[in-house]
Amino acid sequence: MALENKAIISTDFLKMFDYKTICVIMAGADSNQLRRLEDLFEPILTIARGGYVRFLPEWLDFAGNVEKDTQSIDLVINTCIEIVIDRRAATDAGTEFADALSALIDARDSDGSCSSNFEIVSFFFTIIGAGV
Repeated sequence: MALENKAIISTDFLKMFDYKTICVIMAGADSNQLRRLEDLFEPILTIARGGYVRFLPEWLDFAGNVEKDTQSIDLVINTCIEIVIDRRAATDAGTEFADALSALIDARDSDGSCSSNFEIVSFFFTIIGAGV
């Protein structure tokens, strides 16, 4: 069986590599949550390419991307919030993790309050933007 020589598009490869690295930092201790985060790569690329269209008036949606971008944004946010909720439950049940997601869940403000699920998801988006 001959192997095809396929060109590697370096920017796409690096984006995927960076994204997977961020996923390992966030949820690497839990293979199921890691896979769920990694599965969000394509929707996150969709958001990065044009997530702003969600805020444009319909008459400016020449390419018909508003619905696709809106679905991608909703999928990513909802999946990430589900992951945070699942991790909080596992942590409350006594499971210990050594990754950024657990550190964010365990972190407390000076008044003793913890970050909301959405704040943790926002942090994940910030890391993706900075890293990719």
